[in-house]
Amino acid sequence: MAGQHRPLMASGIGINRQLGEALNTAIERNAVLRIGWTADGTEVPKNGESGLCPFLPSGARVRALGRLGSWVAMRCAGSFDHRGDAGTFFAAALSGGKVVCEGRASHFAGWRMTDGVLVLHEGANDDLGAAMHGGLLLARGKVGARVGNGMAGGLIVVHGDVGMDPGSGMTGGMIVVDGRCQAPAEGVHLRPLTSEELAEVNSSIEDPSWQVHADAVCLVPKGEFTTHDIEAAPRQHALEHLHLLPTTNDRLLSSTKVDCSVLLGHRPLALPLPVLPRVSSGERMKAKRSSDAVADVLAHQPAIVDAAPRPIDLLRICAQSLDAWPECSEAAGVVIDLDDLPPMDVEAFEALLVLLFSLASDELVVCVQGDIGRVNGLHAWAAEYGLAAAFANLGARPDLPVAAMLPMSGRSANGTLNEDTTIAGGALDWVPTGLDIAVLSAAGVGLVTFTPAEETPAALAGILTSIEQGLADALRHVGSHSIDALSRSNLRASTHDVALMSGLRMAGFDRPLPEWTR
Repeated sequence: MAGQHRPLMASGIGINRQLGEALNTAIERNAVLRIGWTADGTEVPKNGESGLCPFLPSGARVRALGRLGSWVAMRCAGSFDHRGDAGTFFAAALSGGKVVCEGRASHFAGWRMTDGVLVLHEGANDDLGAAMHGGLLLARGKVGARVGNGMAGGLIVVHGDVGMDPGSGMTGGMIVVDGRCQAPAEGVHLRPLTSEELAEVNSSIEDPSWQVHADAVCLVPKGEFTTHDIEAAPRQHALEHLHLLPTTNDRLLSSTKVDCSVLLGHRPLALPLPVLPRVSSGERMKAKRSSDAVADVLAHQPAIVDAAPRPIDLLRICAQSLDAWPECSEAAGVVIDLDDLPPMDVEAFEALLVLLFSLASDELVVCVQGDIGRVNGLHAWAAEYGLAAAFANLGARPDLPVAAMLPMSGRSANGTLNEDTTIAGGALDWVPTGLDIAVLSAAGVGLVTFTPAEETPAALAGILTSIEQGLADALRHVGSHSIDALSRSNLRASTHDVALMSGLRMAGFDRPLPEWTR
């Protein structure tokens, strides 16, 4: 996306990079960096700039003026003082700093904060303090629905009225309301503060004007909750009844070299296979103590990682990898996992792009992943911003056969994506074989991600070697020198149900069913 940023995106990225250059000097001098003022102090308020000041370090002091967009002061450990309104995800994942907004904040302010102090002078919209784990959040004025949604710790104090379902899904922490409070969500207890709790709450608030009155109420979980993540079993026989057939009379000898590689992004990033294994850390792919054969396989294979990316890896941008986001500067690119982030509109998504490009360079390869059930919106965003790949998450819908999901992705990609810019990919909930990759490629899924059952270097290398051999054999079988030559004309469905769901030609009948051709 080098040189292709929209004006507002370019403005936000430029501000961040200028601040980054001046930050160390300002910290040494205990100086305040200003956004929205000229050098001589003239006010030039910002108007919609987003993604500003991510990961401000401890000791940094920034003051901003104007109306700001989304994802501002993300993971702040310093001081950020804003005069004006702020967009969604203001002070998200606050981690020890102090952030003040003298105006009103939009949805998800203080999302997933773990420490520090967030002060909102004119209230906030829905989901204030959602997924909060620690710290102190103070809000004065009206607050929207689901304050403290899913919070696990920390303290929220609201001087004003709160909307519906306060405390929805909270498992820890406390919400104090010094105003009108609607009936809490199920599993949340609404009661007066005890004298001990009142004293403890007020002792945690330094500014006397923010301390609460004795008639304030609090919301706490009714009991201790434990959550258990249930891992779904890998999908069995995912591509059963889908078959690959040649379309020419040519066949290739078993010794013929075939091209299984894929190019990703405008740089581009070369992938020896159209797969990206998902592993917890790039360290898993280094194979330091493995054989030369294992190390060689992994050294050339990019992966999607949650931390410690190698220069050829893609870093997964999700709620589980917040501290690793700055490491995108060390990676070839990123995969924004929408299924593991709160709901975003297009403005918030653009702001997230600003944040990431500010941390890295304009050469960053950006991909996006989301629910196959929302594939049209996923592809629309990928097309809008010229992203390198859009992975439709098939695992998000274990209730649907893969044969039913392929035309969902295919129709959307054909109508939305520029195939020269964006690859229509798939996130699988099983470990594919080489033949699976060939079938998916023929169906229009040009790149897949999957989670290996084991992350040892030997196991990873074994999976990749097996995929390479199976994919090469499948290409030779259909007489194709390159995976790029595969198409739906190579596919057949061997059952009526699969042909009806997928729109593929029925084996024997050798044409799509009439329901698809009327």
